Amino acid sequence: MRRKASIRAGYSEACTEGYYVYFLICSLTKQIFYVGKGKGRRAWSHKRDAVAGKEESNYVKSARINKIIKDGGDIQVFIFDSNLSETNAFIVERSLIRILRDTLTNMSGGTVSSIESNIERAKILLSRVIPYDQWIVSVSPEHIKLLTGWNGSPKNWHESFVKSLEKLAGLRE
Repeated sequence: MRRKASIRAGYSEACTEGYYVYFLICSLTKQIFYVGKGKGRRAWSHKRDAVAGKEESNYVKSARINKIIKDGGDIQVFIFDSNLSETNAFIVERSLIRILRDTLTNMSGGTVSSIESNIERAKILLSRVIPYDQWIVSVSPEHIKLLTGWNGSPKNWHESFVKSLEKLAGLRE
C-alpha cells in the first residue's frame, strides 16, 4: 500500500537505495534550475518546503519555486543518477553544478565529501613540509627526544609523516 502511494506521489523506487543526484526543472521552461544530492524523498521536499515557507537556507531557490507555481507551472524532478555512495553522489553533484552553473539557483558548487576534503588537506600539508635537513635545525631538544621515542629518530618520524601524507593524498599505496 505504501509503495503504491509513493509511486502515485511521484517517488521512484530507484531512489530507495543509496544516494541519488537530481535536477529540479521548471515545467514551463523545461530549464534545470537546481542540482541536488539526496536520499529517500529529498528531491521532492524542496517544493513542499518552499510553499510552506520552510526553505530558509536558499532563498533564491525558494523564490524560484514559488514564482513557477504562481505562474501556473510545477516543479519536475529528474533523477540523473541513483544507487550511489554518498561520496560518489557528491562528486556527480559537483560536476553537474560546474557544467550547469549559469542557470542554477544552487548556493555553492556542491558539497565536498570528508574523504575528498582529507585528500586536499593532505596535499596542502605536503606542499608545506620542508625537507628534513631544514626542518631538524628548528626542532627543540625536547621534541627531538619525543620524536626519538616514537619512531627511533627524528629522521624516521619525518619520513613516516611524509609517507603518511602521501598515502592520504593518494600519491602512494
